[in-house]
Amino acid sequence: MAANRICEEEWQAARITWDELIAIGKDHASNLEALSQTAAYIGNIIQKYDRVHSVRWRVKDEQHLMEKIVRKRATKESKYEEISVHNYHEIVTDLVGVRALHLFKDDFLTIDQSIRHNWDILETPTVYTREGDREQEVADVAFETRRHPKGYRSVHYILATQPLKRKISVEVQVRTIFEEGWSEIDHKIRYPNFSDEKLVEFFLQTFNRIAGSADEMGSFVKSLASQLKESQDQIHSTMLERDDAIAQMEGTIESLEAIKSQDAKSQQMISKLKSEIIALKSSLRSPSAIDELARGTLYPDMEALNKAMQSVNKFTTKAMLFKKNNHLNLDEDF
Repeated sequence: MAANRICEEEWQAARITWDELIAIGKDHASNLEALSQTAAYIGNIIQKYDRVHSVRWRVKDEQHLMEKIVRKRATKESKYEEISVHNYHEIVTDLVGVRALHLFKDDFLTIDQSIRHNWDILETPTVYTREGDREQEVADVAFETRRHPKGYRSVHYILATQPLKRKISVEVQVRTIFEEGWSEIDHKIRYPNFSDEKLVEFFLQTFNRIAGSADEMGSFVKSLASQLKESQDQIHSTMLERDDAIAQMEGTIESLEAIKSQDAKSQQMISKLKSEIIALKSSLRSPSAIDELARGTLYPDMEALNKAMQSVNKFTTKAMLFKKNNHLNLDEDF
């Protein structure tokens, strides 16, 4: 077991015979093809879930399976005490591993809904975080949160499936692309030669923090783009409302001008209003005005813009009353 970094002390503590261990390894090797097909099947399903960017899968080889059993028994993990060739496939929950990658941190909540809806989950999903991470909003969804000693960030699910006679547990990990990149490099560098090298550990942890910052930046850029789009839509909607209000005012004035019985003072006021509307249209439709509106300098805040629209509505109401009654109250400002 030297190739798997199992020392004599761990082997003795495991209290399992070599024959028992070899029997488990051979049985698992004989099922590798069926397990690979199962992994591919599950991966293809998860790949179609909303917010999933890409999917990877693997089947644990017999050497790593045997190593894991020895380590778990050496640490006296209870469910491994009675492990045998007949039940190991039920006890070891990561014989098949599927990894679903996504772009933005909060995408995992959408993926979580798809997983819970389509699969039987054997254990409460676990969110692994790094010390210093900002806690994520998980609403009312049931998760167990743990700090990973090596700084891995991901969400782990244990799913149940039975494509053939034998029931299989599948471990599904959901993580961002940045976290996947860091974890792959960490695993490649750390094992097997530099697991205890302090300098390597320091730089891997620094790299881990950079990956976390990249995820935070991705979330920020996504939120910023959404807010800018909302602001642009609001500006566009407001400009359309303005144009509609001006069109109504022009129509009302045209109706007022058609009335033959207007007195001179009323006609003077109508002419003045008409001139002001023409000037308003000209200024607001100029490229510089549109730029100012987009920057918030023409209407520095929505409250000022609302006041302007209220004035337009007020004039329209008064004009319609004049059209009906053929009389303007010139003691009031429009």
